[in-house]
Amino acid sequence: MNRWRLIVAASVVAASAVIALANLPWAQPMTWPSRPVLTGWHSDAPPWRVNASPPIEGLAAEGIGLLANYLLAVVMVFVLPRRVRRMAESLRPGGRRLVRTFLIGLACAVLASAVSILAAFSVQMLPVPFLLLGILFLAALVGVVAIEFELGREMLTRAGWYADHRCWPWPSVRCWSSP
Repeated sequence: MNRWRLIVAASVVAASAVIALANLPWAQPMTWPSRPVLTGWHSDAPPWRVNASPPIEGLAAEGIGLLANYLLAVVMVFVLPRRVRRMAESLRPGGRRLVRTFLIGLACAVLASAVSILAAFSVQMLPVPFLLLGILFLAALVGVVAIEFELGREMLTRAGWYADHRCWPWPSVRCWSSP
């Protein structure tokens, strides 16, 4: 068996195990009750665990959140296929180019924060922080989808499970990578 197939399968199993273990009662953060709880000698849970959700509900909520993230990424790939592919391919060279891309994104976030703070002092500029926050969120979302796309493509290529179907499902249409 290919070593990379084992790595991909182990990564999926490890990620699933971490998600499941993070929802067990002993891994939940301590929640303090909003009102005093009268606990006697026969109390089932300590006072800081009274408002904690059961592990099944936490696991279901985590699964629903991951499914929502997955569906949003699928929508992003189908709505902006060229943009996501171009961003994913820009991550391939790695090294200096990757660090430069990260620093540009960090500088944009710092600049947007500075403009938002300065805009808070003016009544006319009140919508600007919300607009910048939305733009920054969408840019980060597309970036995360591109990183996930490239990481998944690289791992599946090394495992031998990825065939580059750039024109799927329409073979007569020009490929995404063509100019």
